Amino acid sequence: MKKKRVPIGKFLVARGLLSVEEERAVAEEQKNLDEDDYEAFGRIAVRKGFITAEAVKEAMKERSRLEKNA
Repeated sequence: MKKKRVPIGKFLVARGLLSVEEERAVAEEQKNLDEDDYEAFGRIAVRKGFITAEAVKEAMKERSRLEKNA
């Protein structure tokens, strides 16, 4: 059975890279976008100045490594 992937926002909060409030703000903005205007969570967080693109990229790599070793 395949394990469910941890959403990147929750992963960033767990790693101390985003606050809960920042994660909620990004998730809310993402939820309110039209389907045609979809924007990835990490891109929104970077655009809002909450995190750097490099930090998102590294967190995604770490999440993938952890999932492979789980």
